[in-house]
Amino acid sequence: MHRWITVCAGLVLALLPQRTAAGTEIMGSVKDTEEIPVAGAHIAFIYERDTLQVFDAKTDSDGGYTVLLSPISPTAVEETRESGIPRTFQLFQNYPNPFNPTTVIEYALPEPGYVELLIYNVLGHRICTLVDWYQEAGGYAVEWDGRDARGMGVSAGVYLYRLKAGAYETSGKMAMVDGVANKGVVLGVSRSHKSVALGQEELDSYTIRITGEDIENFQQTGLVIPADDLNLFGTRLLDFTVSRLSAIEYDLDEENEQVEIATDGDPSIAAYLIDPVTNRQSPGLFAAIINQQGVSSIASAGVRKQGRAEPVRVNDLIHLGSCTKAMTATMLATLVADGIFQNGWQTTIAEVFPEIVSSIHGEYADVSLWELLDHTSAIAGNAQNWWVHRDMDIVERRYTILSENLIEAPAGVRGEYLYSNLAYMVAGAMAERLTGESWETLMQRRIFTPLGMSSAGFGAPGSIGEVDQPWGHRQEDDSTEWVAKQFDNAAALGPAGTVHASIEDWTKFIQLFFADTTPGILDRRKLDELVTPRKETYAAGWYVVNRGWASGKAYNHNGSNTMWYVTLWIAPELNHAFIAAANSANSDSRMLLDGIISNLINHLNDP
Repeated sequence: MHRWITVCAGLVLALLPQRTAAGTEIMGSVKDTEEIPVAGAHIAFIYERDTLQVFDAKTDSDGGYTVLLSPISPTAVEETRESGIPRTFQLFQNYPNPFNPTTVIEYALPEPGYVELLIYNVLGHRICTLVDWYQEAGGYAVEWDGRDARGMGVSAGVYLYRLKAGAYETSGKMAMVDGVANKGVVLGVSRSHKSVALGQEELDSYTIRITGEDIENFQQTGLVIPADDLNLFGTRLLDFTVSRLSAIEYDLDEENEQVEIATDGDPSIAAYLIDPVTNRQSPGLFAAIINQQGVSSIASAGVRKQGRAEPVRVNDLIHLGSCTKAMTATMLATLVADGIFQNGWQTTIAEVFPEIVSSIHGEYADVSLWELLDHTSAIAGNAQNWWVHRDMDIVERRYTILSENLIEAPAGVRGEYLYSNLAYMVAGAMAERLTGESWETLMQRRIFTPLGMSSAGFGAPGSIGEVDQPWGHRQEDDSTEWVAKQFDNAAALGPAGTVHASIEDWTKFIQLFFADTTPGILDRRKLDELVTPRKETYAAGWYVVNRGWASGKAYNHNGSNTMWYVTLWIAPELNHAFIAAANSANSDSRMLLDGIISNLINHLNDP
C-alpha cells in the first residue's frame, strides 16, 4: 500500500526510495515557496517504529541533501505484533491524502477505553462522528466516505480529524479534492471500524522534521517509503517546500540570535542541544551519558526561564515526572524485603484497608501490590480530582482519595495493561498505612539517603518566585510561545510522579539497574524482579524491550508533568544509560528527546 504526502499547499509528492545493500538512499532538495534553495537546514528522518533511530543531514548551498536510511527493526515491534497491543497512542496520517472521495484513518490504542474519532471543518464545525464507543487495545482503521452526519457529500477543502481516547487527544489534517457535495444522500450508511493486523502489510514509516535559522519548523508524520518506483536514473527524490519566516519575525530572530546560546558541560554533547534551543523547541535542554563510574558526559543549553538570561547548568535540578514510578517501586521493594507487606508483592488492597472493602467496588478488593505497579489492576488512569481535601495532611488525603475513587467500576479489564497514576498512589498509600510514615518520608529514608541523593526532593524545582533553578514551560491555547510555570502536579499524586533531582543524583539510582554494578540497596535478584514483566512489556516502573544497540534488553521510561519532559533509556548489559530532559513540554517533546538520545547513543559508539 503506497501513501502520498502533501508537503505544501497544492503540491503532492511520492516517496521514491532506492534500496541498497546498506539501506535506502533518499535524495532531494529543500526550497521555500519562491523556489529559492534553503541552505544549511537540518532535515531528519525519524523512524516511527523506533524513534531513537534518526537519519539526518544538512542541506548544501543548493538546498540539496542525501540521507541513507538503514533502520534496524526492533524486536519490541515483533513482540507488539504478536500481542497485538501497541505501546503508545498514535494517530497516523490519513491515506490517501489528498483524497476523493474516500480516505482511511488509522490509529493505535495501547489500552482499552472509550474512543471518539470526529471530523471537523476548518471553522471547527463538526461534520460527522466516525467512532463513538468503547474499543479494546489494538490497531484500527476507519474509512471516511466524504459525507456528513446526514449522509450529504461535503465540499472540497481541508478537514480535521480528531482522536479522543481517555486523556489522550490529538488531531490531523487532510484535504479533499473535488468533493462529493450534491452527489445525493446515502441512507443507512454503515460506518464500521476494523482492527489492523499490525504485522500485516506494515511498511516502514518516518517522521520528517526540517528546521533552520530563517524558516518555520516543518514536520510531516507517517511517511511511508515504498520499495519500488525507480526514476529514469535509478535514484529516489523527495523535495520539500518550507515557509520562510516573515521579514519582521526574522529581523527579530537575527537580533535575538546575536546573543549566543548559553551552554554548560561537554561541548561535544552540547552540540546536540544548541539547534533545538535556537529553534525554540525548548527554552532549556539537558543531555547525559551514564556509565558504571557515574556521569561520563553531560551538557546543558538554554535558559532556566523564558525571557530571563540565567542559563541552565548541568548540576541544575530537573523534574522527573513519571520516572518517579521506578523509584516508588524500588522503595516498595525494600518494604517487601523487610517483610512489611505480609504477603509480599501479592498483598492485596483488602488486606491493607479491610475497613473500606464494603464500600469500594468488589473487583478491587483482591488487587495485589504488584498489579498496581505493572498497570494491570484496571484502576482508572487518574483520580477524578487530585486537588481535593487539601486541608488534610498528605497521608489522610491519599487515603481519602483512594477510598472515593475505588468506588467507581474498573476502567479496564483486570490483568490487561492500563496505565494508571492512581494505581501508584494506591500503592504508596498502602505503604503509608503499614509503616505509619508518608510516602515522602519513606522515599527519603529508603532511597534518597542510602544512595546519597542529597538534591532529591518533591514538586517544582527551586525557590518560589526565584530563578535559582529551571522553571517548567508549556504553550497555551494555540500559541507557540513558551510560558514559564513554577508549578507541579498535586502532591497527592506523588508516588506516580513528583520527584526532582540533579542528573548526577538521579544517576545514583539509575546505576542500581546496571548488570555489573554492586547495588547500594537491595540485591541483584530483587532488583531484577523489578525489571521483569509478568505481562506485556511493563514491569514495576519500567518498559522493558529488546534493542540491538543495547545488546539485548533495554529499560525505558518518559516523565512529564505537562511543563517538563524527560526521557531515560538504560542498556543494562552495557552498563550505560542515556538521559535527555527539557524544561518544557508539548506534543513534540518526546520526539525531540528521542532524537537527542539517538545522538547520544551514536556519540558513545563513535565519539
